[in-house]
Amino acid sequence: MYYRITDHVALRSWSDIGFAIYKRGIRKPFPLSERVAATMLLADGEHDMETDDMVMLLVMRGLIEPCEQGERPSVWSAYRKCDNACFPMMNLMITGECPGARIPV
Repeated sequence: MYYRITDHVALRSWSDIGFAIYKRGIRKPFPLSERVAATMLLADGEHDMETDDMVMLLVMRGLIEPCEQGERPSVWSAYRKCDNACFPMMNLMITGECPGARIPV
């Protein structure tokens, strides 16, 4: 049977945390075990996967779904390997309170 990563989940890996998923609308990545990551890597619509306990668990959790052969994950959901460390968010505040930032009148 063929499976693909669902459209509301993205599979990623970084140099510092290994494999993780992003859920649409949540900024924090959720780290994955090696076994879960290996199963999700096969859920690309191209590999004929045996429907074992891990596959059923991922289907029940809405992370992968059955599909037709060749039906690939969306561009956002598909696996991406990032060579950098994981940096999920940044807060940037622009103010006029920095030294040297004041414009003379």
